[in-house]
Amino acid sequence: MRCWIVLFSLLAAAPGVARVGMVDVNQPQYPDSSLADFSFLVPAPAGAHGFVTAGADGHFHFADGQRARFWGVNISSASIPQADTEIDAAVERLRRSGVNMLRLEAPDNVGMLLDTADKTSSRALNPDYLRKMQRWMGAAKKNGLYTYLQLLDFRTFKDGDGVPNAAALGRAAKPYAFFDPRLIELQKEYARQILETVNPFTGMKPIDDPAVAVVELANEHGLFIKGDLWRTLAPPYDKQFQIMWNAWLLKRYGSTAALDKAWTSPDGKHALSESESLEAVNVEVPDMSSMDRVNRPKTDWTSVTRSPARVDDGAHFAYDVQRAYFRDMKGFLRGLGVKVPITAVVTSWVAPDTKSVADELDFVAENWYWDHPSFEPKREWMAPFYYNNKDALANTGAWSAAPIMAALKWKGKPVVIREWAAVWPNEYRASSVPLVAAYGAFQDVDAFLAFGYQFNNNGRLADFAFERDPVRWGLMGLGAALFLRADVEPAKDLVELSYDDKALFTWQDYLNSLYRLAYVARVQSVASGDAGKSGAALTLDAQPANPPDALKAALAKLRNDDRKADDDLTLVGVNQGTILGLDSKKGVFSVVAQRSVIVAGRLADLGDAFPGFSTPTKYGALWAESLDGKRLDDSEHYLVKMVSGAKNTGEEFVPSSGQYYPDKFALKDLGAKPITANGKASAVPTRFAFVGATLARSNVLEVGMVNGTWELERDGDVTRFSCDTPGVTVKIPTAASGVAHLLSGQTAALSLLNGAFTYPKDAAYVEVR
Repeated sequence: MRCWIVLFSLLAAAPGVARVGMVDVNQPQYPDSSLADFSFLVPAPAGAHGFVTAGADGHFHFADGQRARFWGVNISSASIPQADTEIDAAVERLRRSGVNMLRLEAPDNVGMLLDTADKTSSRALNPDYLRKMQRWMGAAKKNGLYTYLQLLDFRTFKDGDGVPNAAALGRAAKPYAFFDPRLIELQKEYARQILETVNPFTGMKPIDDPAVAVVELANEHGLFIKGDLWRTLAPPYDKQFQIMWNAWLLKRYGSTAALDKAWTSPDGKHALSESESLEAVNVEVPDMSSMDRVNRPKTDWTSVTRSPARVDDGAHFAYDVQRAYFRDMKGFLRGLGVKVPITAVVTSWVAPDTKSVADELDFVAENWYWDHPSFEPKREWMAPFYYNNKDALANTGAWSAAPIMAALKWKGKPVVIREWAAVWPNEYRASSVPLVAAYGAFQDVDAFLAFGYQFNNNGRLADFAFERDPVRWGLMGLGAALFLRADVEPAKDLVELSYDDKALFTWQDYLNSLYRLAYVARVQSVASGDAGKSGAALTLDAQPANPPDALKAALAKLRNDDRKADDDLTLVGVNQGTILGLDSKKGVFSVVAQRSVIVAGRLADLGDAFPGFSTPTKYGALWAESLDGKRLDDSEHYLVKMVSGAKNTGEEFVPSSGQYYPDKFALKDLGAKPITANGKASAVPTRFAFVGATLARSNVLEVGMVNGTWELERDGDVTRFSCDTPGVTVKIPTAASGVAHLLSGQTAALSLLNGAFTYPKDAAYVEVR
């Protein structure tokens, strides 16, 4: 299918010029996301519409009924203690980039909020660190950014807290903090301290402040995520857990005889050994390590640790224990006066885990990382790091972006991706912001928070650091505009994946091929009793015997034709003529909407699908966005931006040659500043035509470069252009006069001939009329 880009005239005239951003990633100050100012997306102050609520429609709303969407960033725990002036400047910069939410990540990390003179206890707050948190929250509120408030993340409990064997529990006491009464009591104490302490910069307690949007009980925690530790818990918690497990079984079955009967296979094999009994409280806890559906039937039914009967009940037990913890903590917070939605972060790919959250709390939240680093055995977070270096556009399996979003969606509950990144040094990360923003809008997700924004990378690119990356941070403002305005509307078709108890508590890999339907429709999970009540186009068994065959059949029904290929995820029609296109075989992604046009991925493989665009750059993203809310072909204020790749100087990213991960790439040297996008002058230019009535050369923007980053903002009769590669030839149709704004703050005349000029050295941007 030919996707004609419905674009717009470069000749529009309108008054007014917005603030100009500084986008050079190698300047001492941190860059704006764009020349354009996206603060129009972030009305200030935050909280003016009242407290955030979770509506019956499964989305966030403000108290006045307005839909609440959030496009945010994480401020890492080590980056929180900045100078007040830097905090204020950063928040203003985030607002200009369209960011309307901050998550202050892991303040209970080692050496942070709980680091006080008393090294034997973790019960007091460090006043200096707390003040920095409060400064961030105060500056955020003033500038229209909401706060995502986190409670338990990395806290190290200590003997002085009254915690037995505290040193054996590890950071956040996983999974102990979900079931031990003393640890739960300490979490409540900490929550009270955080929520009831007046913020001097807002004059309010967080509990009373509508600029605090949501509260997270715990980060990446729970019984499921640590299922491999159940049989090796530290004393005295091991006995406590054994007692809980046996008590749960006794309540469920009533006697050892009934348990034995339930755990006996159709062919007479017993999962309960002769020495185990509920009366003796010695029924062994299972090993809840992951179990894939291929090997499950091969598992020994009589295994004391891995019998399918035992692990299935283990899943049900963990679900019930977690629900009790969530119910208790939520009740406590509501008793304090917390009005906003509450969640806990568990594991998105384990259905009973996320359902325990959905059943007791107000929204479901998780992470999505593309190419998260791997580590050598017993060397976690120690170099060298290993990466797949694969293209997310060419990998649409169940672990990719849209399926992970869908796996979180349970009927009636908002969804937040509260950490996400395509991790540097992956060479294909230029497509990540378009992919997340577009499919997030398509799935009607409620919030995305990039991980993260940092201050300690010495001017270099870093794995989870967006702040100087031209291919991630450079597209954040555009992502904010598309996502917050829902420029890509939610998919018109809804598919329900129905879970009965058998499907929910059959312990196996839950994230199967059916979740790939998220590339063509909205997908949500439902309890079997609620199936068929949401007007879904399809209601499917969430755990079919053969998920790939079920996917083929579902695709054929949705498309009303007989195509069966499960990887046929190429062009998807969305409401009101919007096209969301993904060709996973070619690694090409496109969006054509009223206010947004995106082409991303392996640009040379676009063929003739976009006749108004050609480039010598092999991989990257070009994004055009209306900034005044009008259609692109009517817009008087718009942005066109192109990014490709970026590296640190001296960065060494090579195929692994060692004994570990031979199929991956290793980061041998992270390199140093300056950051380079490897832009070069090119006789074959990138050509971007404003297609519609004509493809005449006079209506074509030309940038004579390969790779690198450039952007053009048109605001009325003023056009601003910035490029990271001096010496390239740029042609802006109709441009008659111009001036170069230099990094020094000075200006210089710009020589133009028939709209063409050479981009000057040391220019921050040029301005033409």
